[in-house]
Amino acid sequence: SAAGTASLSFIATNSHGADSTIWHTSVYNCEGGINTFPYHEGFEADNPCWNKVYGDNNPSVNPMILVDNSTLPYNLDSVYEGNYAFRFSSYAQSSNYHQYLVSPMVYGTDRVVSFYYAMYGSSDYLWFGTSTTTNDTAAFTWTEVPASVGAWNAFVDSLSNDVKYIAFHYYGSFAYYVFLDALHITGTTTQMLCEEPVSVAATATETTATVSFVMATCTARRPIARCSRLRRTATSATSCSLRVWAPLP
Repeated sequence: SAAGTASLSFIATNSHGADSTIWHTSVYNCEGGINTFPYHEGFEADNPCWNKVYGDNNPSVNPMILVDNSTLPYNLDSVYEGNYAFRFSSYAQSSNYHQYLVSPMVYGTDRVVSFYYAMYGSSDYLWFGTSTTTNDTAAFTWTEVPASVGAWNAFVDSLSNDVKYIAFHYYGSFAYYVFLDALHITGTTTQMLCEEPVSVAATATETTATVSFVMATCTARRPIARCSRLRRTATSATSCSLRVWAPLP
């Protein structure tokens, strides 16, 4: 489905008649990643494209949730913007207090990330991470975010062009909370191009050649070297077609 809001209609019927209702839900295109800028995540609704990872593999103990002003601690007056903020937690006793929030793949170049955060106490810690390979938490390079207890503070970081994922790492040893809000990414959108193909087929005439190939994924990287002279004419989730616009040598 396309990203956006979907409306589903339900009709219930029995011997006494029929009744109907309409249910609205959000549809997310997680495979497309973050590829349009500026990108903004205000944490106003749970976004399934952002992956939550629990060190204890038990989300029911210290769930990562969205909170509004009524559920904020006494030393934080309100969420930074909108009606909700994202909350990490170590409030309940657990076997492992590490928590992670991992982005979908981030495309583009010249990207700058900014967000606002606040700690409940001095024993709550937050790190911002980047990965140039996979979204596994072990693949990230982490930078500790300066403490900001009971107040919203901004953090800004420029991403190198080889960064594929960003993430947040929270830790508190049976402590309290860290809150996250107003994530913003600026950058330059990069045309989606195909990586190493699974299979290749080609047709040629005296002046043109068309190469079609099916690949494992399409990313914002350059095509394979032997296709560097080809101009992209079509791209889909499973195949790309390229055409040479000059005579072959």
